[in-house]
Amino acid sequence: MDRIKKITQAITQKYGTNSPFELCDLLGVQVVYTELPLKVKGFCIRLLQNHVIVLNQDLTMQESRVVCAHELGHYLLHGNMNALEIEENTNLCLPRYEREADYFAACLLLQEECLQEQGPFDVMTVEHVATMSGVPEDLVRLRFSVDKSSYVS
Repeated sequence: MDRIKKITQAITQKYGTNSPFELCDLLGVQVVYTELPLKVKGFCIRLLQNHVIVLNQDLTMQESRVVCAHELGHYLLHGNMNALEIEENTNLCLPRYEREADYFAACLLLQEECLQEQGPFDVMTVEHVATMSGVPEDLVRLRFSVDKSSYVS
């Protein structure tokens, strides 16, 4: 997981943003909104040589941001893999890839510099960070449970 944190730090430093939408634009990943079944928030596909992140058009802007960050994680971490193919044709652990994409999203959206602007770490709770950042509590917990230097309670 340390590798994932380093990747998020490197791309945000290189491109000067942690916005998943801006990063997609800068990396040449097209983001498309379309009607999807309620349970499907989004997915990442490769069409010929192009990568596309497809998001459910019914998501709020905040939800779209989180799902786009998660799918961008799949693109950067697992770009040559297809979830359906992995699940049906291999013994690889799909939940592991989902957790990695979640951690990527959490690291991207909850960078330490951004958290420092919100207040002292010792008084912040998971709920506070989630409310201030718009990142779901489960991703906030994941971000800080993986890091040895956990600052939130």
